[in-house]
Parts: sequence; C-alpha cells; structure tokens
Amino acid sequence: MAEIKNSFLKSKMNKDLDDRILTNGEYRDANNISVGRSEDADVGALENVLGNALVDITNILQSGVEVIGSFADDGTNRIFIFLSDYKNTGTYQSAPVTANCYIYVYDTSGATPNYTQLISGSYLNFDINSPIYGINLLEDLLFWTDNRNQPRKINVTTAINNLNYYTTETQISVAKYNPYSPISLVKKFTATVSTVPTTTSVTVVGDVTTSVVPGMLVTSTTTSEEITASEYIYVVSATYDAGTNLTTITLSAASATGYAIDQVIVFYISTMTNKSSDATWPGDPNYLEDKFVRFSYRFRFDDGEYSLMAPFTQIAYIPTQKGYFVAGDQDAAFRSTVLNFMENNVQNIVLNIEMPDVVDRVSSSYKITEIDLLFKESDALIAKVLETVSISDISTEFAGQTLYTYEYQSRKPYKTLLQSQTTRVYDKVPVRALAQESAGNRIIYGNYFDKHTPPQTLNYNCAIVDKSATGLFDNFAEYPNHSVKQNRTYQIGFVLSDKFGRQSPVILSEVDNGTTVGSSFFSGSTIYNPYNTTYQDMTEWFGDAMQVVVNNPISSTLDTSSGTPGLYAQPITSASSGVGYAVKPGTTVITGNTTTGTYVFSNNETTYPNNKNLPVVNSYLKGYYQDFVKISTVVENPTGTYTITTDGKISDFYLETTETPDLKFAYNINPLGWYSYKVVVKQQEQEYYNCYLPGLLNGYPGQSTSGKVKGLFPGSETDFTAHTVLLNDNINKIPRDLTEVGPDQKQYRSSVQLFGRVTNNTQTTNLQYFPNITGNKNALSHTASTIATANDLNMSFEDLSDDTGNNANGQAINGNLTFYQLDTNPLVARISTLQKSIGMTAASGTGSENMIPYLAIYETEPTTSLLDIYYETTTAGLVADLNWDIQTGFQGPASFGPLNWSMREFCDSNGSDTLATGAIGSPWITDYFSVFSNEGAALQDMTLISFTVDNGDGNDVTSDFRIEPGTGAELNKFRIKLGTNYTYIDTSSVTDVFNFNVTMQTLVSTVPVQGTIPFTESLINIIPGAPGTLTGSSPLQVNPYSISASSSTVVAASIYDTLNNGGADIGVLKNKTQLVYTILSGGPTDFLGFDQWTINSSTGVVTQVPNAVNQQLYTMTIRIQDANAGVGSLFIDVGFRITVGTAALNSGAKTPCVTNLNTNNLTGTTPTNAIASKMATPRFGQGSEISQGVTACWFISNYDLNNFTPGGVAAVGSGLPVSFASTSDNKAITDASGGTEAYWLGPTTGTSTEMTAGNIAITCNVGMKNDGTGSLRALWDSFIVYHYNGSTDTWEEFEDLNGSLSKYSTTNGTTTPTLPYLENFGANSSSTYNYFQLVKGFAYSQFAALSFPKGNFAIVIKNLRAPNAASQSSSPYAWITTDDLYNPSCIPWQGANIQTTWGNAYYPYVRSSSGPGFTCSSSVGANNLYANTPYGEYVNVFYTDTGLSTVFNGGSLWYNIELNRSGFSTVPNSWQTNQGSDVELRWGVRILSTGEKQTSFGAPTGDNYARPTTTGAGNICEISSTVPSGTAPTFYGAVRIFQN
Repeated sequence: MAEIKNSFLKSKMNKDLDDRILTNGEYRDANNISVGRSEDADVGALENVLGNALVDITNILQSGVEVIGSFADDGTNRIFIFLSDYKNTGTYQSAPVTANCYIYVYDTSGATPNYTQLISGSYLNFDINSPIYGINLLEDLLFWTDNRNQPRKINVTTAINNLNYYTTETQISVAKYNPYSPISLVKKFTATVSTVPTTTSVTVVGDVTTSVVPGMLVTSTTTSEEITASEYIYVVSATYDAGTNLTTITLSAASATGYAIDQVIVFYISTMTNKSSDATWPGDPNYLEDKFVRFSYRFRFDDGEYSLMAPFTQIAYIPTQKGYFVAGDQDAAFRSTVLNFMENNVQNIVLNIEMPDVVDRVSSSYKITEIDLLFKESDALIAKVLETVSISDISTEFAGQTLYTYEYQSRKPYKTLLQSQTTRVYDKVPVRALAQESAGNRIIYGNYFDKHTPPQTLNYNCAIVDKSATGLFDNFAEYPNHSVKQNRTYQIGFVLSDKFGRQSPVILSEVDNGTTVGSSFFSGSTIYNPYNTTYQDMTEWFGDAMQVVVNNPISSTLDTSSGTPGLYAQPITSASSGVGYAVKPGTTVITGNTTTGTYVFSNNETTYPNNKNLPVVNSYLKGYYQDFVKISTVVENPTGTYTITTDGKISDFYLETTETPDLKFAYNINPLGWYSYKVVVKQQEQEYYNCYLPGLLNGYPGQSTSGKVKGLFPGSETDFTAHTVLLNDNINKIPRDLTEVGPDQKQYRSSVQLFGRVTNNTQTTNLQYFPNITGNKNALSHTASTIATANDLNMSFEDLSDDTGNNANGQAINGNLTFYQLDTNPLVARISTLQKSIGMTAASGTGSENMIPYLAIYETEPTTSLLDIYYETTTAGLVADLNWDIQTGFQGPASFGPLNWSMREFCDSNGSDTLATGAIGSPWITDYFSVFSNEGAALQDMTLISFTVDNGDGNDVTSDFRIEPGTGAELNKFRIKLGTNYTYIDTSSVTDVFNFNVTMQTLVSTVPVQGTIPFTESLINIIPGAPGTLTGSSPLQVNPYSISASSSTVVAASIYDTLNNGGADIGVLKNKTQLVYTILSGGPTDFLGFDQWTINSSTGVVTQVPNAVNQQLYTMTIRIQDANAGVGSLFIDVGFRITVGTAALNSGAKTPCVTNLNTNNLTGTTPTNAIASKMATPRFGQGSEISQGVTACWFISNYDLNNFTPGGVAAVGSGLPVSFASTSDNKAITDASGGTEAYWLGPTTGTSTEMTAGNIAITCNVGMKNDGTGSLRALWDSFIVYHYNGSTDTWEEFEDLNGSLSKYSTTNGTTTPTLPYLENFGANSSSTYNYFQLVKGFAYSQFAALSFPKGNFAIVIKNLRAPNAASQSSSPYAWITTDDLYNPSCIPWQGANIQTTWGNAYYPYVRSSSGPGFTCSSSVGANNLYANTPYGEYVNVFYTDTGLSTVFNGGSLWYNIELNRSGFSTVPNSWQTNQGSDVELRWGVRILSTGEKQTSFGAPTGDNYARPTTTGAGNICEISSTVPSGTAPTFYGAVRIFQN
C-alpha cells in the first residue's frame, strides 16, 4: 500500500498558506508536540510532549492571605508559594507582629499531592504590595528576593523536616551574621567587697576562685575608694569557704585609700603568658619568638557558608624583660646595633571569644556549626587557620556561657585560607534587590540597592593620652607594652555595620574647633601625636592610647528612598519626653536564665517627669546571654512597680547605678539597621629604624692637639654639629646618598632625617632626648651632612691620640676614648644640629672629659605608605551600647522639645511675626522649644553656637531658615522661622526633607559644654484649596448651575479663581503650581462607555461636544491633586451638580426658607410678625375670622398687580375664583375686617420673581400650635395652585410634573381627595405644633407653548379657620415656600429645614421587591436607592449609588418606594395618618431599565404617573387622606401631615 511520509524539518507552523500549497516541512497547527532533532532516521518527526495537569486542590487552609509569589520546580513537580495578609500603604513600615506571612510548597510527587508549610512568621515581613519576582532553587536551597527585605534563602528539606527550624531573620538571610566583636586577650572579673578581714585581704560572695587567680592586677573606681593600676596591687591567693559562701582574696598590699565594704573591685590579667617554666606545657616555646601575630575567628553555618572574619586582635606581643634594659644591655645595644631582648616573650595565649548566644544554643539560634580560629603574621598577606572547632564538641563544656575560651599553645596553623577569603571584608549581598536569577551554581541579583546610606559625619573628638590606669579602660592590662607611636599623624574614623556585615565607608568627625575634656584637648578625626616634651615616670606611665570622645549618639532614620537604614535597636524615645526612662532607686530586681527573664522596676517619673519612655510589649531590652530579648508582658503592679517578662534574662545594664537620673532604655528592632561599629585608624607613616649608636659627640673632639699633624678642629661648632660612629646595621639605617658621585669622592651626605630619642650626657650616663622645642609640638630633625671614614675626616686613631697616652712601645692608645673602635677606621657621621644640640660635649685639652662611648639612639624618619587605607582596631561594639553610654554620661544639650514642627506650605517667610505657628501666612514653623539634657531637664544659660541644614538632595539650605532665641518668659528657648517660601511639589518627598544639625552650648558648673543636636523634619503638604476657606472640607460643593446642551464649556476656569495648591500666595495671584485636575466620577458617557466630558488636567476646564450629551442632571466630582499627583500629594474633591439642557430655578423665584411657627409669630391679637413672614391666619377676636375663616393668596409674579389684568379686569386677583382687596403697593394686603389677604412672594424692588427657568417646588404649609385640649381643629375649604395662562389671559389650574391637579381641601367629593382635619389628639403639650404640607412641582418647560408671561403662579387657601381656638396662639397659620425642585436648599419638614443638617446632593430611598403590577401592600426592605429630590412623587430617575451615577435597572416592574428617613444624618420625625398614626412616605411606581419612572401607561385607576400607595381600596395608602370609592380621572397628589 502506498505510504506518504512528511517530515517537519523546518519546525514551522504556517497558518497563512492554503492547505493545498503548504510546503513539506511545515504544518498547519499542533498542540503538545516537538520536532525530533536526532541524527537517526526519524529526524523531523513529530513527538508528543507532556502537557499540564489540572490541580484542583489549592486550599492551603490559610484565610485572608494573598499569593505574592510562586515558583514551579519542574524537576520535582513542586510549586513554592509565598503568602501574606499584610499590605503596606504609604511609607515603609515593618509588618506588625499580627501579620501572617508564609511559604508553602505544593508537592505532587507523592501518592497524595499536598501543601506543606515551610516557614512562617511576621519577621518574614512580606507585603502584598511587594510581590516576589525573584525566586530560584539551587539544589535544595530556595532563594528569593522581594525588593523590600534583604535577599533570603532556606534549606527546603530542613524546613520540611522541622517546621520551627527557621524563626528569625538571621537564620534565613543570604548575608550571614557578622561577628563584630574581636577576640579579647584579657581576663577580667568584677566583684563587690563583702567584708574586709585585714588591710590586705577582702572577701566576696560565692566561689570566684576560677575567675580570680594569682597575679591579677587590682583596680577600683568606687568614689573615695579608688585604686589605680600604678599602685601595683596583685592577687596573691583566692580561697573559697563553702560554709560561709565567701571567697577570701589575699592581696599584695593595702591600697592607699583602704578597702571597704561594697567597694567594687576589678581584677585584670593579660592572657598572654610565658610557659618556659612549665615542664608540662606542650607548645613550641620558640615558635612565636620572632613573630608578630594577630588572631581572629569566623563562623561556619549549617548550609556551608562562612561569616566574615571578626576584627583581628592587636599584635600579641610582650617583649622579653617587659621591654626594659638590664645590666649590660646598653653596651650590647651599641656594639651590635640591635636589641636582642626585644624578642616576643609570649608563648601561650588564651583567646576569649564572645559568642552571639550561649554556646549550647548558638547552633539553633544562629545556625552556627563550627568556629575557625584564625592566625595572621604581621607581614603575611594571607590568614591561616589554627583549628576548626565544632560547636557540638564544646556545647557541653561551655553550656550556659556566651564566652568561649580557646588556649593557643604556639602551635602551627594547619591550613591557609585562600587570598580571596583573607581580603573578604564584606559580603556582596545587596540590601534589597528586585531581580534574581541563577546561572550554574551562582545566584545573580539585578536592579539592586547594594549598600546603606551612612551618616555624613559623626560628632566625636580625638586625643592621644596616657593609658588610663584607673580601671575605666582595660587596655593597660590587655596590651601592657603597646603604645601609640609619636611624631605620627593619625586619622581616626568609624565604620558602621548592619548585623550581616554590610559596612559603611569610613565616617569621620565633623569639622569643629575641638574640645577640652579634663586636662586633655580633643581635636577632630585627624590628629598629630608629637614627641613628648617631659620625662615620664615609668612606674606610672603605661603607654599612650588613642581616646575618642563621642559627643552625640549615632543616629539614623529608616528611609528606603534615601537608603538610610535606621538603627538596629532604636530607643523608645521622644524629644518631648527626654530619653529613656528613669529608675527609682531600690526597686530593681532582675532574674532569669537563657530562655526566660523577669525584670521588676519602678519608674522615677515624679523626680524625672521627662524620662518616661517605658518598655512595651513586643519591644526589646538588652540581653544578658544574647544581644536583645523580646518583651512578652508588661504589668503595672498596685505598688507602682512594673513587672516585665522576656524571652531571656536581661543585661546587667539594667541594674541600678548611682547616676542621676538612672536612665535605662527599651528598643524597637529594625533588622537591617546599623548594628555594630568599629574604630579604624589610617596611619601611612609606617616602617622606621632605631639606630643604637656608641654615643654622640656634641661638636668636635676635645683632645690636646699636640699630636696632630693636619691642623686644628673648629672650636665654634659645639651645639651646631655632632659626630658619631656608624657600625653594622646603622650603616644601612643611615645610608649614604650614592646617586651622583665621582670616582674619587670619599665623603657623602645622607638625606635620612634623624630624630633624637636618647642622648649620652656624660661619659657614663644618658637620658631621654626631646626632639622639639618646649612649647612647640613640631618635631626637629637632624641630618648627616657628611659620612666618611675617620681617616678621611682627619679623625683617625692617631689624630685623636696624644703623647701622654703612649704605651711602652711608643704607640698612641687613647683615641678610642672618643669614638668607638676608632682604630678600625670606622665610618663617622657628621650631623647638623643647628636647631637643637645633642650629645656630650668634650672639654678641650682635658682627656678625662673626652666623650666615652655610651648608648645614644636616633630614630629615622618613617617610610610613607602609598596605601591610603584604614586599619581596624580592637575597639568595636554595638551601636546601642555606645549610644547608651553617651546618653547616660553626657550633661550637655541632647535634645529639643517640643518642637511642634509645622512647616506647612502656606507659611510665608514675609508674614507677620504675630501670627501663630503654622498659621496661614505665618513665618513661624515651630513653637518656642527648650533644650533638654539627656535627663530630660530643660537647660539654662543656653547659647546657639551654629546650625546647618541640608535638604534631601544633600544641598546646603541653611540660609532658608532662621533660629531665633527667646526673651522674657521664653528665655533659654528657641524658635525656627522661614527664610524663604516652599511649595510642596512632586520632588518634595525627597528634596524637601531637612536635616538639621544645631550646636548649642550650656554651662555645666560654669564650664561651657556644647552639644550638636540632629533632627530631621519635612515640608508639610496642604490640601489644595483657598487657605482658610476651602481647605479641610472634601468634597466641596459648587452651587448647582445649568448649561445649554449646545455649550462647549461645561466647567469654566473661573470656577477655580479662589483655588490654590495650598502654598503661600504670591501677591494677588493664587499659587496653582503643579495642580492636576481629573474627573473622578459622574460625567456622561456614550453607548460604548467613553467619557463625553473632557477635562484639561492643567487648568481644570471641562469641555464637551455641543449637542452630544443627554439633557439631564449630572452629579460630577472633580479631583484636584497637587504636586503633579506624585509622592506625598494631596487632593480635594469638588462636587458639581450640572444640568444640561434644563436650567436651575432662577433665584428670583425662590422664597426665604420659612419652616416653622414660633412665639413671635403668635404674639398679640394682630400677628404682625406672622404677616411680615407672609403668613395668613384668622385673627382671634376679629369678627368671624376664627369661625368663618380667611382666604389668602400668594403671588409669584414679576408684575405690579394693579396693572396686571388677568381676565381683563383691572383689579388684584381678578379672574381668580376669589377676589382680594387692594392696597397701594400690592405687596402685603390685609383686610382688617377679616376678609382676604394677599402676599407677593418676591423682593420689594423690581427684581424678577416670576419663574424663568428650571423646576420649582411650591410647598403649601399649614401650622397650628397645640393648645393641650385635644379638641382643636383647623379647617379650610381648599388649597389650590393656579397658573396664569398668557395665551388666554386667564388663571387656571395646571397639572404638575406628576400629572395631577393642584387642589387639596377638606370637602368630600368624587374628584377632590378629602382631609378631614388638622387637629390635636389628646391633651398633648402646648409647646408642640401640628403641620400640614402639600408639595407641587412644575417645570418651566411645561409652559413653553404658552404666550408670554409664562412662570406666574397664584396659590390660594380658602376659608382657613379654627372654630374651637381659644386664643390667637391656637389659631392656624398658612404660608408658602418655593425652591428648586431638584437642587433644594429648603426642605420644610415639621418645623425644620432638614437640608441644613443633611447637606448632600442625594436623598436616600428604600424599595420593595418587584411586582408585576401596582400594589401598595409590599413591605420595603434594605434595598437602597438614591435620587436627586426628597419628594418621591417627583423623582425622575433612581440610582444605586450616592454619586447618582449608576441607574437602577427596574426592569419595567412595579415597586413600592419609601423615603428612608433613617438614612439622613439627623433623622427627621415621621409623618402621620389623619388619625395621628406614624407612617412613612411611600409611593407605588413603575421603574424602567434606565432607572426612569414610567410617565405614560394610561390611567386604569386614575393616575398617570407615580402615586402614593394604599392598603385600602382607594389610590392612596399610608398617607393622610383617602379617595372615596370610585375612580378619579385625575390624581391630585399626596399631602404630609403631623398631628399631636
């Protein structure tokens, strides 16, 4: 059978060509296939590939969380998902402890696919707004990054096997914990004296025999009981007595002040020792003899990573003989030119390593598995490993301890680190990264933030002083022979680091004038150490040390935009309440262990009210076994103390001290903040030589010249020239300049500068030489002007001998008395000493006073290194500890408070000084603020020294601000004002952030003490508006207006004339910088949903295409946003009610809003106030008015009624069903005899009062005061609204917008609904009122077909009466109000205008469920609808939202609609039936799908439009009246009554 084969070598899908011409190698369509690429015969064949499987079990049983990242591992069929329920809005905030953050893995490899939780906790700090895009799996390590936290990783298998394996940030960070603390080489113990048995012994509580050992040096800083190291008191023995639980410590001597009970004694001893006398010591005694070594360590973690190396120690070196010359050493020195005793005498060193947690827990808390002990020689380029110690091997021995001690016994290292590891001073793991990918076994980060932004400077000063032997520092004991080299320039800086080793560059001090502390002057970070100018007592001088005085705490604010990380431990502190909290003496109790802690204290708030920043739950305290412990509970006890529980014992820092106040601190933890610091030093003047010389001769030799044959020596060179012999290494240390010499040249100079250190002053003594002039710290150097042999300088042995010294053979023998080994013709250096002489002077002619060789020492100038680098020191620690010391030890200016910072953008630098802080146009941006010490006390004797201000771009903006001192009551206070105006713009969130550094000075015991106080504040944005008018109110409302459908402008620019962006106004112009306008809602859209109104985003002008928009009312909201709608911008929403095609009611047709009766209306027999309010009333005692009634008419007209002749009769009211008397002005007509009353409802001038546009609501009102009898009743024959028909020149009834006529009376009939009475029910309070209200609505467009005039109305009430009234105050009153039907500002409701408290442009309704036909029995529910009028019978369109933008789809069905009184902000009273029962206003209405009320469906029951519903047989339900049986041809409308 024929076979057709087609191969698809082209691998091309072709959907363009016709099937019949599709070429070989292409295909039309395919799913789940691949094209074979093998070299076999099936090349080009189609092969099936696996598709996807539907996963239908996706519930991880965690509610409220969102997936923010996922990763599919195709190799193992696993999906990793990252979830969180926390959403960070605004500036960066860490997730709260209540946040739920998870990582799950969905594993399909097993029989039953399932979700497994890998890790959870708020410390993950996941954020829904920070999705995780970078996720990779390398072998079993899951790496991820979210551009919010630092990159992290976990071991998947480990996490699956142990759900609680990962619990902290340090365990999951890619960058590992950085050991910041260097190895200590001192053993130190502090104890409190319990008893003093003898003058040379003390006892302490407990067994301290392992801590206090013989040979330890003793100091004490207890006041009046001080012991300094220079007293050289040592421990002789320590013996423990279990019976008394006391250890007796025997000391070598009594102290100068004597020992005392409760005296605090500190014991010291260096861990560097010599073991040559210990026969059992296993080490190599000669290994370190010629080495200068340093030690460090690093950690290895559970996944094989290594930490950075901890700072190295200083050189472990103590010279033989402790560095002192003993008998014969001086002669040996100048003979050999070296000091043989300067070998390293150290053989055994105990390395004290402070672990970050107790040793037996560090493997779980920090995942540390091993420690590498590191060793580095001074001239080596790489480090070596002495030993690798497993944590498991030492966890038992050092259980419960944080100090691990390792004894180094001069053993050789066992391996060498790679050079890349030796030079690895930081990990290149970014702070944050958005992108992450893997390549091979590498993780690559992209779009990352690689480092923190450090402080530009720190406020500290430096000096080089004698090592303190008081016990305040322990360097005199740890490094007993170390000192700071003199005649050197040092630059001392700080390096800050986060907990994971990301280090700052070196931070130097601020530029200042230095300060004096005690007797020492402290300069800036760069300091020169001159040669000493006085002799030192070597028994009291322990060497020099660099000392740093830090004036202000290290500060940093967490700001992800600028990159400043904040502090790892941020004290709970506020400027207005001082720093920390003050502890009351005698109340502190601290107990605990490695897992729990209890802390009891009392806050000394009464004495120190400004120090009350107390610990709170979930904050942290410093820990005893770890850096910080978390607070679980805080309980205030009835005794006034606080009891705090923590997850570990707290530090001894919280023990009480004698400081006042005794300040303590609680902290909030920020994982990536500055955690530790170390001090580094740059010193480029390095290698130098000491030249040990056989004496220096001041001048020339002084022997007798009788034996000389070559002339006399100069006699005037004493103190200007010196000579010495150069031997051995000194020839190389003071080399001759040989760069340009002649073949016969025998004398040379040397350019090496020499600094004298020791000079021989007699034939048998020497003393220290000071190479400077007293009062001048600059060093004076000497140079060798000539170097030649003794013979060439005419100073040969023979030249310097005389005949008195001949031996028996006649040879001269005393030449060697002047120069050492002169008989060997050595090199002699002639040294220029013009500025300061050196050496012994020989007396001429007196051989006994010749210089005899005796040790003198010169020091050569150092070699200057070209490496501009800093070297780390062993001074390192936690930033929190350093700040603690600063804040509790500094008495100068430390903080401000309260600033009440109010730099609002509408503040004006040119404004009046009398304005309040932060007020519109005020130059003041703070209140007067005090300067506080760390104790929280307001300081006196204050002086402003200087201040600087940098903005967020780093620019100096100091001139933009003024700091003004206060006077009078504000003395010693200060206030900040503007020097220039600022407007909040799109860059202000970064640029207009102001970093102040203010240096203040106070007097402490008459001594000036300065402090620089940093603080950061920002420009405050203001909501756009007109300051004082529009701000703080959103949404604003623009008065409703109408536009023509043919108009192209919807909103004109003039609308915004009073608007600004919140900034200070400039002249007469409004500041509209960077305002952005957008239509938020409510504009019309076409059938495709596109907006038909367009807004200019820069000007706010809204335009439309003429005649393209439906003619109706639009409720639109425009959002006006400042700062170009950028970061930190604010907005205001402005509401518009714009009618397109139909104008609003003209203002001349609106009456004042008269809503109620009051006492003034009802006073007297002639109610003039009522008449002035255009109220009609039958007058008590005036004829038959009370019993027969009065008839009144109210006109809405633009004409003088005397000349207005409706019906052709020249009389007021002619043509109306009733006639009215006339007065000259026709404005308020009263028939004193009790006949008729007429009122004109307009102004008293010729302003138009007729209706000329829009829609009018005419409200007919009757009110009656309750007389308390229960029998009072108001009656009237009819209440009718007439309209003047200009076409027929007649007054006529006219159908309202609802299709009904406008009369309402108490007369029964078939065409007129009845209102039996307006009456009182029962003996109710005489202070209550009864109301009747009839609302009729008309549109000006209804009269379009009529001739001019069109909008003239007459409203008539006929025969208003109250036959049972007992006084005028019980008489009924009638009045009329008119207002816009669809934009009402006056809504009369039982004596009040409810629009006053409502104020919204929408009105709430509720509806029933739908029905197929009209009904009045359906109960309404909670289905909310909204409309643009409170008069339900005149609603045109129903909406489902308050913005009236979404129409209700009624489906052309019937509903009962009810005005939702409870939806109003102030709920009005209900209306009533004619029997006084409360009812709601309800209507039956048919609503179309467009939300519109149907306006024409015949009149099967006598209604054309919407109507009130009824539960009876008639057409009106739950309203005050009923319609008699039968069908009325026209519906007359509903009334509202309220009767007591």
